[in-house]
Amino acid sequence: MRLGWLINRKNQQVEIYRVGKDVEILDSPDRLSGEDVLPKN
Repeated sequence: MRLGWLINRKNQQVEIYRVGKDVEILDSPDRLSGEDVLPKN
């Protein structure tokens, strides 16, 4: 897995998991980036 999102709707947070990096936690994000893993629209 190169990129993972854990979406917590109750707390309105997203935990972002990336290989070799610490977990990043976003509070109430408007959008998420697929970075270089998902195609851009």
